[in-house]
Amino acid sequence: MSFPAVGNKREVSAILTVMGIIPVAGAALFTGRIVYESTFLTWQEGLQMVGFTMMHNGSGIAGLLALFLGLLWFIVVVLVTILRRTWMSKSQTLMMVIVALSFGLLWVPYGQWKLLTVKVCGIERVTPDWLTFAAATGEKALLQHLIANGFDINTRNRGGESILTIAKRTGHTSISRWLMAHGAQE
Repeated sequence: MSFPAVGNKREVSAILTVMGIIPVAGAALFTGRIVYESTFLTWQEGLQMVGFTMMHNGSGIAGLLALFLGLLWFIVVVLVTILRRTWMSKSQTLMMVIVALSFGLLWVPYGQWKLLTVKVCGIERVTPDWLTFAAATGEKALLQHLIANGFDINTRNRGGESILTIAKRTGHTSISRWLMAHGAQE
């Protein structure tokens, strides 16, 4: 089976490259914004509703569209490359790496970004809300890091619940057990 003649290999490659520029750039910008919100903005301003403002001003929808169009472009380039028995151009390869990285970075949980951020930037801007949030969402590594760096294991939320109570209520038994083993009180 051969690919229908659409033009020479360089023309097809150039057309595919041009078709991918906007979705790949949009996917990279969208992912960059999410990573920024999950790291530095969270560290500077406190816990975020990641992507919240983007969805309300339309840029989030455009970003998601670009991300999925970038994935579609990725698939088309792979299929054309296989069917035409050619190699991808360097620019296509770079663009495909950008699409793959964009998807990969979006799969990193928010808690892991927060943990990385406090390890890199420090805990001086971290508030006790981070402990209650970590207990409620099952972010054990973040919770352990914050407690190991001086936060009170018996921190309470604004409603008076301890982080142990929050972990139990939200079903995070491994966090509950760890907190009790380290002296947390309800």
